Amino acid sequence: MRDGVLHDKRTIKALEILDSDDAIIKAFKVARAGATTSLVLACILLGKKLCIIEPTNKIKSETILNVNKLLAKYRAKIIQLYNNFECILIKARIEANPHLENFPYLLKPVQCTEETCIHYNECKVTEFLRSDAFDVVAFTYDKLNAIMKTSSVAQILDKIRDECDVVIFDEAHKFAFPNTIPINILELTNYEAKFPPIDISNINDVETLILKFEKNGGKLQNVDDSDIQKYKNNLDGFITDFGLEDCVTDGYMNERRAYFKLLLNTIPKEYKKLRKLVQTFLQIINSKDVTTAETNVIKHILDSEVKTYEKHQTMQIDNVYNELFFIDKSSKSVEDVVEIIKLLMEELENYCVEKSPNRDFVTSIFDMLNVVQNPKLTIHGMQDTNNNITINIVAMDINFLNSIRSFLSSMENKKVIYTTATFTDFDYGILHPHKKIKDFMFGDPLNTNEKLTIFPDTKIISPFHGRNSFYNHRHEVEQKCVTLFRSYGAENFIIFCVNIAEWNYWKDRFKELGYYEEDKYGNATENSPQLTYYQASDAMGVECDKRMGIAIGIQHIPKHAHDPITNSAELSQISRLHYAYINAFQAWSRVKDPNGKELSFLFALGCNESEVRNIVKWGTNPKMQINEYEDKRAREIIRTFDELIPEPIVQVEKSWSDISTNVMVSKACLEGTQKICHYI
Repeated sequence: MRDGVLHDKRTIKALEILDSDDAIIKAFKVARAGATTSLVLACILLGKKLCIIEPTNKIKSETILNVNKLLAKYRAKIIQLYNNFECILIKARIEANPHLENFPYLLKPVQCTEETCIHYNECKVTEFLRSDAFDVVAFTYDKLNAIMKTSSVAQILDKIRDECDVVIFDEAHKFAFPNTIPINILELTNYEAKFPPIDISNINDVETLILKFEKNGGKLQNVDDSDIQKYKNNLDGFITDFGLEDCVTDGYMNERRAYFKLLLNTIPKEYKKLRKLVQTFLQIINSKDVTTAETNVIKHILDSEVKTYEKHQTMQIDNVYNELFFIDKSSKSVEDVVEIIKLLMEELENYCVEKSPNRDFVTSIFDMLNVVQNPKLTIHGMQDTNNNITINIVAMDINFLNSIRSFLSSMENKKVIYTTATFTDFDYGILHPHKKIKDFMFGDPLNTNEKLTIFPDTKIISPFHGRNSFYNHRHEVEQKCVTLFRSYGAENFIIFCVNIAEWNYWKDRFKELGYYEEDKYGNATENSPQLTYYQASDAMGVECDKRMGIAIGIQHIPKHAHDPITNSAELSQISRLHYAYINAFQAWSRVKDPNGKELSFLFALGCNESEVRNIVKWGTNPKMQINEYEDKRAREIIRTFDELIPEPIVQVEKSWSDISTNVMVSKACLEGTQKICHYI
């Protein structure tokens, strides 16, 4: 190894974890301080083969592979488990049918063995299976979930079980936020009406329905423009021909249910499995259980006697139709389900060749499949500031935790390490029944957080619509950014936006102002700031060459967004705050020097001191309490921990002019920052 690595404080901490007698460990680290890299290095140093699971491909391919840059003579063999889209056979299919790029996943056409696939000895996907020796195998949580659902699971699991000594789940806060698949099934633009106001006696409304349907990827069978004109003058015929009678009540049409009925019409009869999928989904959303749950959720939303933060706007139901789609009722093994899904995807692939649907159509099919498969469904309601109500049917990805449990059950006698800088109160004990989990404070060995200074704004700006929204304060935010660019150089900044829409807006705006340019590949030029958004692949767990950052807001989500993944109103509010705090702190920490030598600075626009202090506070046994102030205009958020991880410096100024003029960042502080520090 290179000089210093063996005696690095972070390596020593990592060796301490690996040498401990504890079989299951939660390692509390500081973001971007080298903990993950240190654990990988320590495994290599001790000759322990490592299996590491990451949330993104970028962390897997950059952070983990960069470990070799810290090694001198020895070069570790680090193998990635690749997405199925890297399969040579699948690549050939995509080339022949580009619509397959819109599929969220693709099943391998044959078993990965030398006997069944002519590309076995050259394909990326089989590299791990072919390898005689390795030091580290790395893959994503999504890949693990996919592996556990396929018939080839034994091939990979057997090799990991037989050869690996340590399993690391990196950025393990992911467990606190299970994936959900929501499908909108009802929209109420007037909350007093039972159905949305598409008046079937109004010709223009029906024409709008058809046009919206076609815009979202549908194409009505045997219907041309002249037929549409005919239906505009024969509304009863339109409703009868497309079987929309049960979508109409009291002279109004439920647009969302009509959409799925029309979707069924787009699929020719020879596509039996596709049609059966949509038919089964329609049976679910038109069932009495679903319509009753919709009514109850809407009543709860409109209940003026209950405060909005005290509402839990969901209702869970049993999906009695989840076996209906699967042909063979005599067997419910994973292989049978996979085979049926494979046949469905083959039909969808052929349909794409014949009809060329857009991405929305393909997404709808996969979303419906997730709903149909799930034994438990949730009806979830949301109301916006204009009193519009949206009802979704939500399928929880219950397979994810089941996949993790199955994986861990095959990893007996391995050391299992969960690590992140932002642990919530998620109970990891459900993955290890009757086993002890040891907390280990990895901390901040090189005091990197002491070198990060965060400047809160003097006010809170909301990410939502309203008088105090970012939309209404864009000019003010723009002026603050320009002031910082002029003071310290736009090229020295990384900028974090709340979402993709805002990211696109600020890219375009900074281009207009002359502060941002892109090369022919769409990447920022060296004289431009780096723009990204919360949860982007470059906003968590990866290296960054900027030492100054601007956060344009916090990624707060709607009040009831986490109702489907929690069991009470209180837990939902806590979960959504954890979600916002984690995404913010993971992103803000990108500006740090992982070696703790260079100073770094972050300006939190639209985020006041109280919120910043909550965002940067993490530690063991986290608890959150939300109290309502006496004047009821705001809420107090109290976070407590048994042991705190060292926090960055929060520098409070009286006004923005004080922040922009009194923050002395000398040129010397910025010199040498335009380089990558690989030890993260």
